[in-house]
Amino acid sequence: MSTEADPVGRRPPERTDWYARAPQEVARVLGVDPQIGLSAARRSRRATAGS
Repeated sequence: MSTEADPVGRRPPERTDWYARAPQEVARVLGVDPQIGLSAARRSRRATAGS
């Protein structure tokens, strides 16, 4: 079992079949507002983390 930390600070939910989820649910789980998108700081962190 991997104990590696998630690069954006969130653990993936048990169900990871993202393609079967509604876009709003995926955005909610990832903590992103689709109307606003990611902040500049969050984009930078994700780009640096390779996400």
